[in-house]
Amino acid sequence: MLGACTSVPEALRPAPGERLLWTALAEGHWLYHCRLSNDGQTLAWAPSQPDAVLRDPSGQAFGRLSAGPDFVHRDGSVAEARLKVREGGSQTAMPRAFYIAAPGGKPGAMTAVTGIQQLRTTGGVAPGQGCGSGEEIMAERRVPFSAEYRFLGR
Repeated sequence: MLGACTSVPEALRPAPGERLLWTALAEGHWLYHCRLSNDGQTLAWAPSQPDAVLRDPSGQAFGRLSAGPDFVHRDGSVAEARLKVREGGSQTAMPRAFYIAAPGGKPGAMTAVTGIQQLRTTGGVAPGQGCGSGEEIMAERRVPFSAEYRFLGR
C-alpha cells in the first residue's frame, strides 16, 4: 500500500513487504558545528545531531530523536537509524530521507522498526552565516526543525 503512494518519491518508498507501523512528528533542533570542510582549507557548518521530541498524531510525546540518529521510545526501546538516501531539500527545509533501522535498547515499540521515512520537513538547514573565521571553529548553532516520520516494519 505505501509503495503505491504517489506523494512519496520512488527512492523513499519502503521495501517490498514493509508496512506502516505508525507516524510521528518531531519538533526540535538540528545542531551544527563550525568545522574545517573536507578540503581542509575552508570552514563550513557541519550537522552534528538532532535534539527533538517525538509526538504521536494526537500530540502526545512518546520519545526523542537524538544523536545517531536514534529514535528513542519512552519504553526504552531504540530504533538506531542509518541513512539510506536523501532527496530534495531547499534553502528553508532539510531534505526528505529514508533510514534503515536496527533495534537497540530494551525490547519494545521500536524493536519492530526496519525503516523510517523522513517527510514534510521544515527548517533544519545549515546556518547561512557565521563560521567564517578560525575563532568560530567548533561554534555550535541550534537550528529549529520539524519533520514527519513514518515508522515501517514487516
